[in-house]
Amino acid sequence: GLVDRNRSCVMKLVHARLHDSLNDSLNDCGGEGCAHLRCVGGRIGLALRRRAYRMPLPPQLPGATVLLTGALGFLGKVVLERLLASSKPARVFLLLRPKHGYSAQERLAHAKTRPCFAHLPPSAWDIVVALEGDTESPGLGLSAADAAAAAATTHVIHMAASVDFDLPLADAARANVVGALHVLEFARGCPRLKRLVHTSTAYVAWPDAADGLLGEP
Repeated sequence: GLVDRNRSCVMKLVHARLHDSLNDSLNDCGGEGCAHLRCVGGRIGLALRRRAYRMPLPPQLPGATVLLTGALGFLGKVVLERLLASSKPARVFLLLRPKHGYSAQERLAHAKTRPCFAHLPPSAWDIVVALEGDTESPGLGLSAADAAAAAATTHVIHMAASVDFDLPLADAARANVVGALHVLEFARGCPRLKRLVHTSTAYVAWPDAADGLLGEP
């Protein structure tokens, strides 16, 4: 699939996204600039050097139409960057909800300025279309025109979720369970669909098995 399920890849994904998120803080450190992160109540300290991590190349997807949710989230940006840099799809739809008074198109315009996308040529964004919607709404909250366009999707990558562990149970279920079901229902209505990828957290399905699969108890 699009996600290489091994520890090395997962850690590089996390490192690359943290490098983006902590970029401003690292600039203030001087020298090579280190950010030391400690797990709360844990024993592991993670030192991140200010440098770019070389990511494994995802499969080529010539002619594919990709629908990506959670594209501006913690790992979503990394997946989007890899899609635009290496996979060569024909179209990438980003499902973005309005946030803090900004429309989906305005959020996409701001995302293009982020450090993790700095190396991409402007032409890389020609295949990207922002669709205003929300996974928590039936039909992903898409307008009729956007839903018709997105129906041409061949690959769905669902990365939208809440990782706020303090959410009330009902809110967490709506974001992480109901949202996933809405994505599944939409994918079922895409006649050209080839693959649906659902991304969970490393702590829910860590690939200990040799084949990368984790059996249910």
